Amino acid sequence: MVNMLFISYASSTHFIPVDFIATVQSQSTLITQHHPAANCLAQAAALMQGSGNGETSLPMKHMPGNKPSNMLLLTKMTPRALGQLLACMSIKYLSGYHLAN
Repeated sequence: MVNMLFISYASSTHFIPVDFIATVQSQSTLITQHHPAANCLAQAAALMQGSGNGETSLPMKHMPGNKPSNMLLLTKMTPRALGQLLACMSIKYLSGYHLAN
């Protein structure tokens, strides 16, 4: 699901800001990666820098970059961190709404 959203965002011509939220410490024992936030960091970097710099002729493997995104990196997902995250997001969208109208 996340990959489909990322591909549709990367190929879109519209301005769609993205918020990446990742945790440094995973609470799941099923994740076998050393760094659970590595995929999130890689996708944010691909949006910023672009990828597929002429290595292949397939248009689906090329992304121009310079697409806006925000990266929030939490130490661990706790009830306090979740409350702070919700407060931050509500202020962000509420202030954006008031600035637009």
